[in-house]
Amino acid sequence: MNIKTSMSFWLRSDKMPYIFSAYRFYTVFNSFLHKNSNVCFKMDIDQELVCSDDSCTMRYRSVIGMGKASFLEESVEKRKALDTIMRHYSKEPRANPEAALKRTTIIKVKIEAVTGKVSGY
Repeated sequence: MNIKTSMSFWLRSDKMPYIFSAYRFYTVFNSFLHKNSNVCFKMDIDQELVCSDDSCTMRYRSVIGMGKASFLEESVEKRKALDTIMRHYSKEPRANPEAALKRTTIIKVKIEAVTGKVSGY
């Protein structure tokens, strides 16, 4: 089953991806991760469509990783991860009240393997 939802991520200094989404997806993620915590993730940057007269291709840089996922449950740990994610999107400090933390699901991925690919550069 594929789960389609808006999610964001950020790497902290400990090199673990932190993924966050609305809390309503917690039960969906929990039902899968409870049975099997193995996950795969993919991140792309520098994507560009390159076309010639007769064809098109993509230029990109990507990373694919495998690891074990777990939920952050404690408020202190969730706040630290969410603060890091929010600093990526805004340089202004942002207060994350307890109510916001309760509405947010944060999943930590402990990376076990990673590989990268560059195409068209």
